[in-house]
Amino acid sequence: MSSSGCYFSYHADLTISMQTKCRRKKHHMENEKIGDCRYVWNFNLLKDFAYQKVNPLWTVPLIQGYVECA
Repeated sequence: MSSSGCYFSYHADLTISMQTKCRRKKHHMENEKIGDCRYVWNFNLLKDFAYQKVNPLWTVPLIQGYVECA
């Protein structure tokens, strides 16, 4: 997490809902690294890295948003 409103996780896909995560687990698809590209802030940059066949371990998808805990 950073103060600019961009969030990331090394271990969890922040672009999919809990329902989708449960559905993937139910169908034994939990190891799939495919999230929802509509919510990845740096998708175009990551797409270029994937085209060049850069190992995905070197990339981190970011989402941008706002969270308030009251």
